Order: sequence, then C-alpha cells, then structure tokens
Amino acid sequence: APAPAEAAAELSPNTRSDRLAVEHWLALSDHLVFPHVLLFDSAADLGAQLRRATAESLRAVSGRMRAHMVVHEAVVRARWAEALERIFAGQRPGDAPVPASLDNELRARYGLELPHAEP
Repeated sequence: APAPAEAAAELSPNTRSDRLAVEHWLALSDHLVFPHVLLFDSAADLGAQLRRATAESLRAVSGRMRAHMVVHEAVVRARWAEALERIFAGQRPGDAPVPASLDNELRARYGLELPHAEP
C-alpha cells in the first residue's frame, strides 16, 4: 500500500473543506489501496453481485486477499520497526521517560506544533 507523501503533514485527514487534503487521504483508503476488494456502484449492484457470487468465487477472493495481507503485514511490520528505531534510538523498552506534556515533547524533539482547533 502506498504511504502518505511527505507533504501530507500539512494535509489534515480530518478536514472536509480542503479538496487537496480530501483527495490525498481518500487515495489511501482501503478500497482504493488493497487489491481484490469487491466494489459496487449501488445497493442494487451489490445485490446483483451477491446473487451471481458462488461460495467458491468468494473463497477465491478471500484467498487472494489473505495472500496479499501476508506480504503486506511483513512490509508494515518492517516500517513500524524502522519508525520505532528512529524514535527510540536504541533505548530499551521502558527506559524512555514519559513526558509530562505531549505538546511540549513534540515541540522540543521534532519542532512540531499540534493544532488544537477542530478542522
């Protein structure tokens, strides 16, 4: 699955008024990212697809999804391991102090300022 672009830091996933942000985050939605998801245009189309489907055809789709997720899980685990290594820089679990303020810690470590207003 694709990862959010570096510019995504400026694109809120919670907005409905910023077209660029909405398009960016929608492009990462499961139904557009993961292969083998069955799509339908309407309730009638869904009904028609379900009537045509057989147990065998649905098991085949499920099998393809499962095979994809085996590979995807390995990629996600590797990305998380890399991110956690960057964040904790080799510290042992439990050694990192718990910050008193998330806002202050993000500002001090990464120069980030979280917005407090709802999008």
